[in-house]
Amino acid sequence: MKLKAGIIGLGNIGSLFDEDPKRKAVWSHAGAYLASHKVEIIAGADTDSNRLDKFSRRCPHAGLYQDYREMLSDNRLDIVSICTPTASHFKIFSRATSSDIKAVFCEKPIAARVEDARRMVAASRTKNIILAVNHTRRWDPRYLRVKEYIDQGRIGEVRSITGNYSDKVFMVGTHLVDTIRLYGGDIDWVVGEGSNLDSDDPGISGLLSFKNGARGFIIDNGKRENLIFEIDVLGAQGRVRIIDNGYHTEFLHFEKSDRFSGYRELKRQPLKKLKTGKSPLAAAIGNIIECIEKGGEPACTGEDGLKALETTAALCKSARNNNQKIRL
Repeated sequence: MKLKAGIIGLGNIGSLFDEDPKRKAVWSHAGAYLASHKVEIIAGADTDSNRLDKFSRRCPHAGLYQDYREMLSDNRLDIVSICTPTASHFKIFSRATSSDIKAVFCEKPIAARVEDARRMVAASRTKNIILAVNHTRRWDPRYLRVKEYIDQGRIGEVRSITGNYSDKVFMVGTHLVDTIRLYGGDIDWVVGEGSNLDSDDPGISGLLSFKNGARGFIIDNGKRENLIFEIDVLGAQGRVRIIDNGYHTEFLHFEKSDRFSGYRELKRQPLKKLKTGKSPLAAAIGNIIECIEKGGEPACTGEDGLKALETTAALCKSARNNNQKIRL
């Protein structure tokens, strides 16, 4: 029997991104569920009737609701996707987990407030509900290959991680922070600085100090429309760089210099051709289903989402308090 899924919020990430003719892979929760033979979408909720109409053409057998509370009470759901604005995540999560569901797939950032995110993580543990957060790169083979290189010691001990993102530290920056944590581990303290600090989603740059002694930097480039998401990981024996929004990766290794006696220089190494397979969102749904069927935790847990939010909130706090060092 197929698992039953419902989607709350039918905007871009909920469903509409897949209408973009330039996007060739699955880019929405609806598309990811539809790509799986183990789950069916039986309900969708959004306050916008136009979005409901578009969703109904894509999922003609799904129930349509303008009130998500009615959707939750009318249907026996196994998985609920929360794709609404961040400020509503905690409230919707609390309502969804009051019913007999198995998993919640929540958009990032996990919540608007760190306190709410902590409550969500605690509730998921208490109620034995899987909580996955859509920091998509945790399911992306291009980013996971870099993780594998680091774990295999191919660049040696990690010394620094630098990340560039377009703008908006909560909307986009949490993705970057989460990916940097994937490569560098837990963060000890941060120092932030930024612009538009009165905004709910400012542009923040900053210094990150990892518990293992490595240093990290995130750099805000100040314009959301200029797509940039790049990461440079430098180790004692080499370097790996993710550029072009993840579509290209470079691997370099320190070797004896041909130009300077007694020194080593970075030289580009060949990379094995990568099989991408499913889109990251489709892989995420497959991962959540596997957790329901066999146990275990998703690749991006509620705790991962919480730590990304804690770090981002600390960077904002530091920037608003004269670059004060904030310990996590």
